[in-house]
Amino acid sequence: MAAPADGMEPRPARHEYLTPHDVARMLQVNQRTVLRWAAEDPSMPTFRMGRVIRFEQVALVRWLRKRGRIT
Repeated sequence: MAAPADGMEPRPARHEYLTPHDVARMLQVNQRTVLRWAAEDPSMPTFRMGRVIRFEQVALVRWLRKRGRIT
């Protein structure tokens, strides 16, 4: 990759992470439903750090499209 003319390195794309509440609102379901889905389906794209769970937005949308849940 060629360096930009100003000598600055390009920034990597910034990932957007959603909370279980965000996902629940997006899918119009209860937050507990989202947490249950994440616990029961290991293919659901989640990021866990201790008790904190987040969903990388692009990966989650891709996952939902693959399953025909959203268009």
